[in-house]
Amino acid sequence: MTEFWDAGLVLVILLGSSALGLFVRPLLSERHRSREVIEFVQLVVAMVMTFAALVLGLLTSSVKSSFDKVGNDLRTVAVELIQLDRSLREWGTETRPARELLRTYTAAAIATTWIGEPKPPGDY
Repeated sequence: MTEFWDAGLVLVILLGSSALGLFVRPLLSERHRSREVIEFVQLVVAMVMTFAALVLGLLTSSVKSSFDKVGNDLRTVAVELIQLDRSLREWGTETRPARELLRTYTAAAIATTWIGEPKPPGDY
């Protein structure tokens, strides 16, 4: 909810500064209202917007790479758990307790990681 208040505050500040600019402009000297000054201000605003777009692009790229890394790590762990279970199954029935522990660990990890989802069956 605070994001909405922050956005509202920024909107009020921008609208207020625009209204202030409308009232102050007639009080400025002709030198400050010349064509060169207006073009200079437009150039500075364009540079600031370009830098902001560059920073937002880099930030988005960083977040996406971090998200992809976490997804790949999760897939790697899942594949390794499946391979371990298959290897234990190939060893025979004497590995049944170890497979049960692995199943219990996996169910507990799923239940603690995704709290909003229904828990897998089993006692853990």
